Amino acid sequence: MKTRFNSIQLLILSVLTLIALAGCSKDQEGPMEKAEAFLNEYYTVQESELADFFYEEVALPYDPNMEGMEAFEEFGKMVEDKYGPWMTERGYQESLANRFIPGVEMFGRRTGNRMTAHSITLMDEEEYQDGRMYYTYGVDVQIQLEDGETEVIPVTGEIVMEEVQEEWKVDVFRPKAEGLQK
Repeated sequence: MKTRFNSIQLLILSVLTLIALAGCSKDQEGPMEKAEAFLNEYYTVQESELADFFYEEVALPYDPNMEGMEAFEEFGKMVEDKYGPWMTERGYQESLANRFIPGVEMFGRRTGNRMTAHSITLMDEEEYQDGRMYYTYGVDVQIQLEDGETEVIPVTGEIVMEEVQEEWKVDVFRPKAEGLQK
Protein backbone atom coordinates (compact mmCIF):
# COMPACT_ATOMS: atom_id res chain seq x y z
CA MET A 1 0.00 0.00 0.00
CA LYS A 2 2.83 2.40 0.90
CA THR A 3 4.61 1.70 -2.40
CA ARG A 4 1.46 2.43 -4.39
CA PHE A 5 0.99 5.72 -2.50
CA ASN A 6 4.59 6.75 -3.29
CA SER A 7 4.07 5.86 -6.96
CA ILE A 8 0.97 8.06 -7.11
CA GLN A 9 2.86 10.90 -5.41
CA LEU A 10 5.74 10.50 -7.88
CA LEU A 11 3.32 10.51 -10.82
CA ILE A 12 1.56 13.66 -9.57
CA LEU A 13 4.90 15.35 -8.93
CA SER A 14 6.08 14.45 -12.44
CA VAL A 15 2.91 15.84 -14.03
CA LEU A 16 3.18 19.07 -12.02
CA THR A 17 6.84 19.44 -13.02
CA LEU A 18 5.99 19.01 -16.70
CA ILE A 19 3.20 21.60 -16.43
CA ALA A 20 5.57 24.04 -14.72
CA LEU A 21 8.26 23.51 -17.36
CA ALA A 22 5.73 24.02 -20.17
CA GLY A 23 4.62 27.28 -18.55
CA CYS A 24 8.21 28.50 -18.27
CA SER A 25 8.96 27.74 -21.91
CA LYS A 26 5.97 29.85 -23.01
CA ASP A 27 7.30 32.84 -21.07
CA GLN A 28 10.69 32.58 -22.78
CA GLU A 29 9.85 33.32 -26.39
CA GLY A 30 12.61 32.96 -28.92
CA PRO A 31 13.64 35.72 -31.33
CA MET A 32 11.33 34.55 -34.13
CA GLU A 33 8.25 34.39 -31.92
CA LYS A 34 9.00 37.78 -30.39
CA ALA A 35 9.64 39.34 -33.84
CA GLU A 36 6.36 37.92 -35.16
CA ALA A 37 4.47 39.23 -32.11
CA PHE A 38 5.99 42.71 -32.58
CA LEU A 39 5.15 42.78 -36.30
CA ASN A 40 1.59 41.70 -35.52
CA GLU A 41 1.28 44.52 -32.96
CA TYR A 42 2.84 47.07 -35.31
CA TYR A 43 0.80 46.26 -38.42
CA THR A 44 -2.53 45.77 -36.65
CA VAL A 45 -4.30 49.10 -36.12
CA GLN A 46 -7.89 48.89 -34.94
CA GLU A 47 -7.89 52.11 -32.95
CA SER A 48 -5.54 54.97 -33.63
CA GLU A 49 -5.22 56.25 -30.06
CA LEU A 50 -1.70 57.61 -30.58
CA ALA A 51 -2.51 59.27 -33.88
CA ASP A 52 -5.77 60.70 -32.57
CA PHE A 53 -4.00 62.23 -29.59
CA PHE A 54 -1.25 63.64 -31.82
CA TYR A 55 -3.60 65.29 -34.31
CA GLU A 56 -6.13 66.50 -31.74
CA GLU A 57 -3.85 67.56 -28.88
CA VAL A 58 -0.44 68.26 -30.40
CA ALA A 59 -0.72 69.22 -34.09
CA LEU A 60 -4.00 71.16 -34.25
CA PRO A 61 -3.56 73.41 -31.23
CA TYR A 62 0.04 74.16 -32.26
CA ASP A 63 1.33 77.08 -30.20
CA PRO A 64 4.49 78.84 -31.43
CA ASN A 65 5.05 80.05 -27.84
CA MET A 66 5.63 76.40 -26.84
CA GLU A 67 2.88 76.47 -24.23
CA GLY A 68 1.54 73.17 -25.58
CA MET A 69 4.68 71.21 -24.72
CA GLU A 70 2.79 69.16 -22.11
CA ALA A 71 0.69 67.55 -24.85
CA PHE A 72 3.78 66.80 -26.93
CA GLU A 73 5.50 65.24 -23.90
CA GLU A 74 2.38 63.20 -23.15
CA PHE A 75 2.37 61.97 -26.77
CA GLY A 76 6.02 60.94 -26.41
CA LYS A 77 5.18 59.02 -23.24
CA MET A 78 2.29 57.25 -24.98
CA VAL A 79 4.55 56.17 -27.86
CA GLU A 80 7.21 54.96 -25.43
CA ASP A 81 4.64 53.02 -23.39
CA LYS A 82 3.36 51.24 -26.50
CA TYR A 83 6.62 50.48 -28.31
CA GLY A 84 9.35 50.86 -25.69
CA PRO A 85 8.81 47.47 -24.02
CA TRP A 86 9.20 45.73 -27.39
CA MET A 87 12.51 47.39 -28.28
CA THR A 88 16.05 47.96 -27.12
CA GLU A 89 16.80 51.59 -26.31
CA ARG A 90 18.89 51.92 -29.48
CA GLY A 91 16.18 50.31 -31.62
CA TYR A 92 13.49 52.49 -30.13
CA GLN A 93 15.44 55.73 -30.63
CA GLU A 94 16.36 54.86 -34.25
CA SER A 95 12.79 53.88 -35.12
CA LEU A 96 11.43 57.02 -33.50
CA ALA A 97 13.96 59.26 -35.28
CA ASN A 98 13.10 57.68 -38.64
CA ARG A 99 9.36 57.96 -37.88
CA PHE A 100 8.83 54.22 -38.24
CA ILE A 101 6.97 54.34 -34.96
CA PRO A 102 4.15 55.26 -34.69
CA GLY A 103 4.13 55.65 -38.48
CA VAL A 104 1.66 52.92 -39.43
CA GLU A 105 -0.85 54.12 -36.86
CA MET A 106 -0.54 57.69 -38.19
CA PHE A 107 -1.14 56.36 -41.71
CA GLY A 108 -4.19 54.41 -40.55
CA ARG A 109 -5.73 57.42 -38.85
CA ARG A 110 -5.01 59.78 -41.71
CA THR A 111 -6.74 57.50 -44.19
CA GLY A 112 -9.51 56.27 -41.89
CA ASN A 113 -8.53 52.66 -42.44
CA ARG A 114 -8.26 49.74 -40.07
CA MET A 115 -5.41 47.32 -40.64
CA THR A 116 -4.78 43.75 -39.56
CA ALA A 117 -1.55 41.80 -39.95
CA HIS A 118 -1.91 38.43 -41.68
CA SER A 119 0.63 35.86 -42.82
CA ILE A 120 3.75 37.11 -41.03
CA THR A 121 6.78 35.42 -42.57
CA LEU A 122 10.37 35.72 -41.36
CA MET A 123 13.05 34.84 -43.91
CA ASP A 124 16.81 35.07 -44.44
CA GLU A 125 17.62 34.24 -40.83
CA GLU A 126 21.19 35.11 -39.89
CA GLU A 127 22.94 35.19 -36.53
CA TYR A 128 25.43 38.01 -36.03
CA GLN A 129 28.66 37.38 -34.11
CA ASP A 130 27.25 39.31 -31.13
CA GLY A 131 24.26 36.93 -30.91
CA ARG A 132 21.65 39.22 -32.47
CA MET A 133 19.31 37.62 -35.00
CA TYR A 134 18.62 39.23 -38.39
CA TYR A 135 15.51 38.56 -40.48
CA THR A 136 13.80 39.99 -43.50
CA TYR A 137 10.06 39.82 -43.18
CA GLY A 138 6.90 39.86 -45.20
CA VAL A 139 3.47 40.70 -43.84
CA ASP A 140 0.19 40.70 -45.69
CA VAL A 141 -1.67 43.67 -44.24
CA GLN A 142 -5.43 43.56 -44.70
CA ILE A 143 -6.83 47.07 -44.89
CA GLN A 144 -10.50 47.80 -44.39
CA LEU A 145 -11.31 50.79 -46.55
CA GLU A 146 -13.88 53.40 -45.56
CA ASP A 147 -16.39 52.02 -48.10
CA GLY A 148 -16.24 48.62 -46.37
CA GLU A 149 -14.11 46.93 -49.02
CA THR A 150 -10.90 45.19 -47.96
CA GLU A 151 -7.57 45.14 -49.67
CA VAL A 152 -4.48 43.07 -48.86
CA ILE A 153 -1.16 44.83 -49.29
CA PRO A 154 2.14 42.97 -48.89
CA VAL A 155 4.77 44.86 -46.92
CA THR A 156 8.38 43.90 -46.29
CA GLY A 157 11.24 45.02 -44.14
CA GLU A 158 14.12 44.03 -41.93
CA ILE A 159 14.18 43.31 -38.23
CA VAL A 160 17.05 42.48 -35.90
CA MET A 161 16.38 40.94 -32.51
CA GLU A 162 18.70 41.23 -29.50
CA GLU A 163 18.48 39.34 -26.23
CA VAL A 164 18.38 41.77 -23.32
CA GLN A 165 18.18 40.34 -19.80
CA GLU A 166 16.88 37.00 -21.12
CA GLU A 167 14.18 38.66 -23.24
CA TRP A 168 14.28 39.18 -27.01
CA LYS A 169 13.72 42.76 -28.15
CA VAL A 170 13.70 44.60 -31.46
CA ASP A 171 17.10 46.22 -31.95
CA VAL A 172 16.75 47.31 -35.59
CA PHE A 173 13.45 47.85 -37.37
CA ARG A 174 13.36 48.99 -40.98
CA PRO A 175 9.94 48.65 -42.60
CA LYS A 176 9.53 49.23 -46.30
CA ALA A 177 6.03 50.60 -46.49
CA GLU A 178 5.83 51.52 -50.17
CA GLY A 179 2.71 49.41 -50.55
CA LEU A 180 0.91 51.20 -47.72
CA GLN A 181 1.69 54.63 -49.13
CA LYS A 182 -0.17 54.01 -52.41
